[in-house]
Amino acid sequence: MLRSALDGARSGRPTILLLVGEAGIGKTRLADEAAVMARADGMRVLRGEADPSRRDPMELWRGVYRSLGLERLSEALP
Repeated sequence: MLRSALDGARSGRPTILLLVGEAGIGKTRLADEAAVMARADGMRVLRGEADPSRRDPMELWRGVYRSLGLERLSEALP
């Protein structure tokens, strides 16, 4: 499934992979391996991780925003 998603992304299809599951089952390891595979194919990898101490809507995307050099509107306002 992972290789298929990466192949689709390489062919120009917008692709987002979301890994969910219980703590300790290997989500981070799988994400790390996916990133290695994608980068080896010359793809750009953006990654976000949820912070369990925060309950902000769309918190998962904070790392992606940073990678793109963007900031959310709520962070840009005083």
